[in-house]
Order: sequence, then C-alpha cells, then structure tokens
Amino acid sequence: MKFVPFIFRNAFRNKRRTILTILSISMSLFLICTLKSVLDSLEDPPMTPESAKRVVTRHLTGLANVMPIAYRERIQQVPGVEAVVGSQWFGGVYKDPANFFAQFAVDSDRFFDVYSEIRTETPEQKEAFIKQRTASLAGINLAKTYGWKVGDRVTLEGAIFPITVETTLVGLVQGGGSESVF
Repeated sequence: MKFVPFIFRNAFRNKRRTILTILSISMSLFLICTLKSVLDSLEDPPMTPESAKRVVTRHLTGLANVMPIAYRERIQQVPGVEAVVGSQWFGGVYKDPANFFAQFAVDSDRFFDVYSEIRTETPEQKEAFIKQRTASLAGINLAKTYGWKVGDRVTLEGAIFPITVETTLVGLVQGGGSESVF
C-alpha cells in the first residue's frame, strides 16, 4: 500500500506516455479477446441440426460454373463421405431484375439426405418434389414475400443460362436458413 501513491504520482508525470501505454494495453487485450472468441467459435460451433458437418465443394471460378459430373463418384469414394448431392446456381429473374433471391437446381432424390435440417410442411410435399421433374420448393419467407401458394406456377428467366424455366411450387420449406431460398 505504501507504493500506491508513488505509482500514481509517476504515472501522471508524463501524460502522453501514460495515455499511449493504456491505449496499447487495451488494444492488445481487445485483439486477444476478439481473436480468441473467433477461434473458439470456428473450432467448436454450436451443436444444432443446422450446424451439421458437411463439406461444400464448388467450381474454382464461382457458383455459376458447373463441376464435372464425374467428380461426384470421385468425391463419393473419399473416406468419411456419406452422401453427395449436386446443386447448380441458376441466377434467374422473377418478373423484375430487382426481385433477387437465391435459386438452386438440386438432385432432388439426395437433397434431403444431405440437408436433413430442411423440412417440408408435409411428407407429401417432399415426395412430390422428389418425383416431379419440374417441381420446386420455396422458403416460407420467400413465399410470403411474393404471395406464392403450393400449386402455383413460377417462371424464372435465365440470366446466366439462356432458358426460361417454369416450375410448379410443390412445397414450402423451413429450417437451416432455407426460409428465403427457391
């Protein structure tokens, strides 16, 4: 206790040095805490169905480019791989270019095996999606935004691929952040 007055007296003898010392120590502590929390969140994510462990591979140059179909079998043979599902970014336009939302074509027969946290409202919707070639699913929020109901025909004009796709909305999905995806 006899050194406390000595410390305070000398700490404020040179105010610039004291301020810079306090700032450097606080910045160091801030960086250590921030980086440690980021590292902890990356190494130990919350264990929920939405955080299922899966590896997503894509073409080197982006979502719009297709990976060779032969890669599917090669990826399936890697030890530890349970299922492989293909998906392709469509990048279409719904009525107006301002109406942007994510649109993916997927392998419907394997989709629910890999993305088990995504659920349809009824099992019949899931079966219809798997069986019908022109079937589509939409997230609940996306359907509310555009006023879609199950059974509606949705037409997308290709922005990347020069085709117009007309699909039938066979179900609404939720879970895994899929609420705004088509």
